[in-house]
This record gives sequence, C-alpha cells and structure tokens, in this order.
Amino acid sequence: MLVPVDMVVNAMIVAMAAHVNHPNSGIIYHGTSSASNPVKLHQIVDWSVEYFAKHLYISKDRSIKARDFKLLTSETSFQKYIAIHYQLPLKVYLILNRFFKLKSLLSRKLEN
Repeated sequence: MLVPVDMVVNAMIVAMAAHVNHPNSGIIYHGTSSASNPVKLHQIVDWSVEYFAKHLYISKDRSIKARDFKLLTSETSFQKYIAIHYQLPLKVYLILNRFFKLKSLLSRKLEN
C-alpha cells in the first residue's frame, strides 16, 4: 500500500515540532495507509503511463522524448539503483569539490 509523500513529510514535521524540546523521548510514530482503499501496483503503472501520455516531454528542438521509468522490484535492486545513480555521483562531486577547494587554497597561499 502507498502513502502520499506529502502526508509522510507532514507527519515528520509534526513529530519533529512535537519533540523539539525532548528529542530523546523514545516515542515512535508509524504512518501507514489502511486496507480500506488499497492501491495496486498495476494501477500505479497504469496511472503513470496515462499521465506521461498526456504530459509529453518536448525538448528544445520540439522533438518528443519518451519518458522511461524503471520499476524496481526488490529492496536490493532499489539500493543498487540509488548507489549507482545518486550516491556514486554525489561522492565523486564531493571529492572533486574538496580537491578544487584545496587547490584554490594552496594557490592563494603560494601567491602570498
């Protein structure tokens, strides 16, 4: 079952605000959807296809680009996807950022 992300974020904000003065209260919040109106995975896929068919991506040269999406079927495939597409590029960026900051600092020290 799915919980809309805005509801999750709102619940997190409320929980943080409620415990700002007592961060180690030990209270655990659990936010879930109910079984009264479940959403099936095939419905999400159908809705996604319908949405992207209605809202085509048109590039600057006015050509239509297809929007592919990847359905990750396990926690392991999700972790691999995140590691390759987000964590690795972020780590490379951080390393390069530190390198160029250090290089700039050293060049300023050499100039003085």
